[in-house]
Amino acid sequence: CHLKLDTQGYDIKALRGGEKVLPEIVSLQTEASVIPLYEGCPSYQDSIAYLKERGFELAGLSPITYDERHRLIEFDCLTVNTSQATAAEVAKR
Repeated sequence: CHLKLDTQGYDIKALRGGEKVLPEIVSLQTEASVIPLYEGCPSYQDSIAYLKERGFELAGLSPITYDERHRLIEFDCLTVNTSQATAAEVAKR
């Protein structure tokens, strides 16, 4: 299955609560912050590292918002579980 998270800065906490089912997930999409929008929000580096440690590799990055100085604030981060995903499965999502 594909999991899309949008928990306003709590994606890693939500994933920790569901770690037992993460191996069954083929692809996962989360928002990652370059400039934190919420107090206690993990950095994009922390989010990507957390997912990588659980077997999810980057498959795509899509900007969401920029600030008035044209700096990237956050982006959608698509990852695939390398132990689960085939190219055909990811293409269907």
